[in-house]
Amino acid sequence: MPFPTTSATWTAVTPSFSLQKKLGDTLMWYVSANRGFKSGGFNGRANTAYDVAHAKYDPEYVWTYETGLKLESSDHRLRGAIAAFSSHYKDFQARVSQDVNTFPVLNAAALSIRGLELEGSALIGDHVTLMGQMSWLDAKYDRFDDFRLDPSFPGYDPTISHAHVPFSPRFTARVAVQRGFDLANGSRLAFGGDLSYRATTWLSVDNRDVLKQDYYSVVGLYGVWDSPQDTWQVRMGVRNLTDEHYMIDGQEFSSVANIQTAYYGLPRNWYLSVRYNF
Repeated sequence: MPFPTTSATWTAVTPSFSLQKKLGDTLMWYVSANRGFKSGGFNGRANTAYDVAHAKYDPEYVWTYETGLKLESSDHRLRGAIAAFSSHYKDFQARVSQDVNTFPVLNAAALSIRGLELEGSALIGDHVTLMGQMSWLDAKYDRFDDFRLDPSFPGYDPTISHAHVPFSPRFTARVAVQRGFDLANGSRLAFGGDLSYRATTWLSVDNRDVLKQDYYSVVGLYGVWDSPQDTWQVRMGVRNLTDEHYMIDGQEFSSVANIQTAYYGLPRNWYLSVRYNF
C-alpha cells in the first residue's frame, strides 16, 4: 500500500524599514524594523504513515526593532558602535522528545529577546590596534505550550523546565590586540591574539542540567604575513590555546533511555593557511 501524501504552502510578507541620520561628520544614528519568516514543515520522524502525513507545524515569525549609533574620532583612530534591539517571535518552532520514535517540532512558544551590543577599536601609535566587543542578552519565553507538562499526558515529565532559552548567554565579550610591522621590501608582518568569553549557556529546550555549559573563555594567537600588493598571505596560529573543554551544542533524546547528546568545541589546535589573490 503506498504511503499517503500531503502538501502545504506557506507565504509571508516580510517588510524591512530603516532610517539613517548623520548627526555630524563623525556620528551617525539609525533605526530599523524588520519582519522575519521561517517556513513551516512536516515531522518526518513518526510511528505511522498517518503521523507523517498529518504531523504538520506552522511557520515561525519574528519582528525585530533596532536602533544604534556609529561614531569615530576626527583622526579616524577611534571607532565605535552601540546597538539596542528587541525581537518578538510568534509560533516559535521547538523540537521536543515525545517518545522513543518521535521528536516532533512544535509551534510551542512566544519568545521575546532584548539585547545591547557594544564594539570599538583604537589605533595606538602607528602599529598597534586594540579591539573589543561586548553583548548583553535578555531572552525569555512569554509562553511555552508543552504537552509533556500536563499531568494527564502519558509522557508527563515534571523534570522539564523552560525557564531558560537555549543558546542565549546573558553576556558575551571579546578583546583582541594586533601589532603590525612594515618590512623593508614592502611586505607586512603582524602578530595578534584574542580572548573570547561566553556566559552560562543552556543547550537544550528542556533545560537539562547535563546540557548546560558554564561560563568559559577561549584564547587564540596568530601571526600573518602579507606580500607587497597583497598578492600572497601566509597565516598561522593556535586556537583554544589553554585547551578549554566546552560544549557548543546538545540534543535531547530523553525518551530514549534518557540519552542526552553533547557536542564539544575543538581542543587546542594549530593551523596554517596560504592564500593567493589574483
